[in-house]
Amino acid sequence: APGVVRKGIARLVTLVPLDDAKSGRLAPAVGAAFIVDRLELETALRLQKTLSSQEIAAFALALQTHSVAAVVSASVLSEPDTAVLERFVEDPKALTEVRRARVKALVDASWSPSVLDRLSRAPVAAAGRVVAAALKDDDDQRRTELLRIAEAGRPVDPDALVVAFAFLWRELDDAVLDEATVYFTSDQGQRAAAALLEAATSSLAQLAADVEQRVR
Repeated sequence: APGVVRKGIARLVTLVPLDDAKSGRLAPAVGAAFIVDRLELETALRLQKTLSSQEIAAFALALQTHSVAAVVSASVLSEPDTAVLERFVEDPKALTEVRRARVKALVDASWSPSVLDRLSRAPVAAAGRVVAAALKDDDDQRRTELLRIAEAGRPVDPDALVVAFAFLWRELDDAVLDEATVYFTSDQGQRAAAALLEAATSSLAQLAADVEQRVR
């Protein structure tokens, strides 16, 4: 996420005129705030305020189980082979209706459209907020547009999302998906995942607020 925010900021600053004095403070503030270690620290501190020590320990243990660890590991593949993906999508035997239903059950319980929509909008909103802080004081129209930039994102397509995760999880057998679904649909799994989502997105917004203060 920090890398995505930095790329978003780098793109936005080429599209809008900035205040000279503020732009001089922008780069060092961004460099100090949007780093992985700081986001992880902010997120961890927020988790500690939301979950009990027992809940955090149980969450950590769950992430180490074979099924959950395998699903999470497969889900973070960043650059799938385009040719392999195309063959998967075009092969009618690659995703049966039974397998699709199994994948959908796990997606709905974990990386649902609403979850991914929030995760994808958070870095965009952070970048927009940071660049808005570096605008000239009287540039109200652009400031409003930047502060609302995340609202322009397209909603996640639920069907396409199932296919995408079916591809990412194609090497995992049905038993692994079923076991992971049991965890993510449990009260413990739902609470831990919701807490992590809130902590991560709130932490990203806090980093943007910190940069905003330094730039202004």
